[in-house]
Amino acid sequence: MSAFSQFEIWTFFTGLGIFLFGMHMMKESIRILGGAAFKTIIHLKTYRNPVLGVLAKYLVRQFYRAVLQYHR
Repeated sequence: MSAFSQFEIWTFFTGLGIFLFGMHMMKESIRILGGAAFKTIIHLKTYRNPVLGVLAKYLVRQFYRAVLQYHR
């Protein structure tokens, strides 16, 4: 117990709790967003025209790369 003070231990567990709470909130948001209505909209917009599906995938990939480059 001498390596860490009591304050450092409580700070660690507080940070861990906030992190886990954030992960839980993100999981619930994704679960709600990934419902049947969202899947139906995506299916209708990309299945009828495969070019739109490829274009959507390209745009999402480019956005993802731009975000990754910005955070480096």
